[in-house]
Amino acid sequence: MPAEKPITLPIVMGFLTLMVCAVGALGVVWVRGQIALTAEHTKGLEHRLVKTERKHQYLASRIAEVHQPSYLKARVAGVLDVPLEHCVVWADLPASAKETGRTQTKTPFVEPFTLSLDLAFLAIAAH
Repeated sequence: MPAEKPITLPIVMGFLTLMVCAVGALGVVWVRGQIALTAEHTKGLEHRLVKTERKHQYLASRIAEVHQPSYLKARVAGVLDVPLEHCVVWADLPASAKETGRTQTKTPFVEPFTLSLDLAFLAIAAH
């Protein structure tokens, strides 16, 4: 009987070694799969980034074009006229607005004057 013990120990150790190698190999395959998925996701993100940069560049060029005086003159040619005397409205800003350049009121939702700095976007939307 004592002769059987030394034979089973190398078999068990060999089996455990094979199991460790198999688990390690499966781990490497799983990591490679995850790397492939991450690379594909990154490629999609880079594609979206390129599209967004192109769109941003296009909008920036359109805004620059719309802000050109020649474009504005051509756009309003024949539409704008000299206002009549009774059509001119004069308004006096509050003292705080004269100092800061902005209108400031005590209630946050009521402003006496509204300024729109998005003229280019309005012009693009009008097309």
